[in-house]
Amino acid sequence: KKICYSLFISSEQVKRFRSGTPSTIHSGRLILDKEKRRRVRLISKKQQAISSRALSFDLINKIKEGMRYFPMCQMMVLVPAVLIGFRMYLFSQPCLHDDVVEFEITHDLSGGQGVAKVSVEPCDSFSQTYQEARMRFRESVESLGLLTHALSVVPDQDYTMDIAVIPGGRPGLVIHTSGVHGVEGYAGSAIQVAFLHYLKKQKHEGVKWKPLPEMPTVVLVHAFNPFGMAEYRRPNEQNVDLNRNALTEQELQDLFHSHPNHGSYRKFDDFFNIRKPPSYFYSCFWIWVKSVSKVMGEGKGTLKAAMVGGQYYQKDGLFYGGNSVQASNRLFESWLKDYMATLTTARTDAPIAKETTSLENSSETNSTTPSNTPVVTWIDVHTGLGPMGVDTIIVNPSSSSHPERNQRKELSAWFPNAPSALNAQAKSDNEVTQGYEHSRGFVVDYFGGKFFSDPDHQSFTLVQEFGTVPNLLVGHALMIENSAFFADGLSRDEKRSWAQRTTARAFYPQNPTWRKAVLERGLTLLFQAMNRSAKWGQNQEA
Repeated sequence: KKICYSLFISSEQVKRFRSGTPSTIHSGRLILDKEKRRRVRLISKKQQAISSRALSFDLINKIKEGMRYFPMCQMMVLVPAVLIGFRMYLFSQPCLHDDVVEFEITHDLSGGQGVAKVSVEPCDSFSQTYQEARMRFRESVESLGLLTHALSVVPDQDYTMDIAVIPGGRPGLVIHTSGVHGVEGYAGSAIQVAFLHYLKKQKHEGVKWKPLPEMPTVVLVHAFNPFGMAEYRRPNEQNVDLNRNALTEQELQDLFHSHPNHGSYRKFDDFFNIRKPPSYFYSCFWIWVKSVSKVMGEGKGTLKAAMVGGQYYQKDGLFYGGNSVQASNRLFESWLKDYMATLTTARTDAPIAKETTSLENSSETNSTTPSNTPVVTWIDVHTGLGPMGVDTIIVNPSSSSHPERNQRKELSAWFPNAPSALNAQAKSDNEVTQGYEHSRGFVVDYFGGKFFSDPDHQSFTLVQEFGTVPNLLVGHALMIENSAFFADGLSRDEKRSWAQRTTARAFYPQNPTWRKAVLERGLTLLFQAMNRSAKWGQNQEA
């Protein structure tokens, strides 16, 4: 039998063996006999006492040496590594013709118990490119006779954040955002397009949209980070994580000088940020060897916490928070400020049905009156954490606008049966929220605290996180894609190609079961949010 001899001998011993050095080589751990090709492992009591950590690093070094000399050794390790690294490819099925998704949503938007029957064609909602997603969103809004407000985030590349305001007949406001993390936006975009298709079926053909008496006003924010969505990247055009960037200018400067996660991040900097163009060998094999050694030596939880905790000093690194407020956050804050000013003016001077008329003159009012702010329920859709197709509702108590409220009770009351990180026995037991203890900056919390902080309004912000592939594969995708994006000598098409093979697969699985779960749970949560805002808003009006 051919044997992977080099696992337990040095490179010098390999050279001696291949050059025909007499029959037997004694390595202290292995005796190799060239003629008989037999292997005998000699393990002393001292070797048995070696710690697992030291043994793992020793084994990794031996494997690395062996890869240079024995093709069979390469195949023994490379094949399973390829299967693991490309697991996200194996069951990939592009959206060509999925079965129609039909389900019912129970609500009481009409004042009594009601059921909304939803029938959705997934392939009419999901898109493969940013341009396709934007076109579908705009056409769906126009089919209702409404306008889309386009905010130019990257003007020279025609990347826009598109906002649709759908007037409702009841008080209250629902905000639904997609694409804060770029490539994660395809799930949220599909939910928004499917919702618009549902609304289209509720109005008569050729008749301009009239506010439905049972629903509150809904604001759909499409492609918050259009560059990342178009290039299949998680950060924006400046390599900034927009969640970590959702802070004031002063807070960003303070975190640049001192952040509780910087020490942990620097410890793994060379592992997280690969400073050379990616290769297929490194992507399929060697990164997994390094990952195994890091996990065995430090623990998966430690690695995840160091990565997702973010950093504010390395511009080409993963989870960079930036040193200034980014265009997406700045433009949306300006738009929301103007819109809320217009909305509160309408609530004071006009009937509720006229809440969301023209925004063209909204810039004339520069502040909102807290007492007139509507009840807001805000859903921010993300992907990448948790079991495949299962959504987790995340509320951040430490940065909530209303930390004194019982959030677990509120979640169970308005969003029944929704999986939530608050339902875990301990925060460390939940793989979705674990590791974010040192993270600073969340879009929904920043804007929620800035515009809807009055406790009397009972506003509520939450994140809906859809699981995709295991955490190790997500981390692998992020590291390889980032190395390709900053690699010298790669064209833009080549960089996008690497992103399509890594982060696009990790955050946007081409799987019909996953697509069905996203639409069903995404629309259900959106209807529940509408129910909450309408009910609380009605109480506020009374």
